[in-house]
Amino acid sequence: MTEKRLKERIQMMSSEGERIIVDRKVAKRFVGESRMGNEIEHLYFENVRSIVLRKLILWSYYHRDDPQPELSDTQVKQWYTQFFDEDQEILLELAEIADTLEIKRLSHIARQRLLDGTTPKNN
Repeated sequence: MTEKRLKERIQMMSSEGERIIVDRKVAKRFVGESRMGNEIEHLYFENVRSIVLRKLILWSYYHRDDPQPELSDTQVKQWYTQFFDEDQEILLELAEIADTLEIKRLSHIARQRLLDGTTPKNN
């Protein structure tokens, strides 16, 4: 990978030690511009399990270019259904980290799914 391409990426690490390399543009969506200088190469999420960090990154990739997608599109609804098809524990962790990182839409939808009990894996 070229040095320029490496500078466009950042390594994120879960509490379990899993390292995931992502585009800086994506990381900025939930870390913020002020914390994302070019000198930062690693972000450590000490209280975030790998499965939750991967979901957070997936959410950020999906929403990297649009502030809020319209939910009328069938494909978007299908993506949301699959994304939130997790057990209660993962949804709760996802909502908590979304609160911490001020990702309001993710937090809201995850909490709504928890309250509604609309997760197929919660049985």
